[in-house]
Amino acid sequence: MWFECITVLLIFGLTPLLNKHILHHISVETFILCSASITFLFIMVFFLAFFQDKLHNDLVTFSKNPHLYGYIIVTTLLVFVVADYLYLYSIQKHDAHIIVPIIASYPLITFLYVYFFMKESITSLHVIGSAFVITGLVLLNQ
Repeated sequence: MWFECITVLLIFGLTPLLNKHILHHISVETFILCSASITFLFIMVFFLAFFQDKLHNDLVTFSKNPHLYGYIIVTTLLVFVVADYLYLYSIQKHDAHIIVPIIASYPLITFLYVYFFMKESITSLHVIGSAFVITGLVLLNQ
């Protein structure tokens, strides 16, 4: 578990620097097009080569639950079009060391969504932890 988490942490920490460097040379729109194209090609080759059984089972699930297509379309549009565009635009125009922590605080929004829409319970420790995150964000922007 720790190896995987630290590896992801290092990759996520490096990615904004690489993105900002790339965005000094090309537009956000070109970056998204190139990135999406490379991602699509990689996923097609990798997943079709190694996960055919899972893909087949999931296609059966989709046929029984066609509303899932709508959820995937909405999620894809929100995350890979709107959020990625705004994220890349923000780090292109502003300091990445300020933008990235603000965006990385999205669990606070998830925290509110699950409380109000999914009726999940929230303890006082959750509230205290969220207050620390918000305090950290305020301090970073000073």
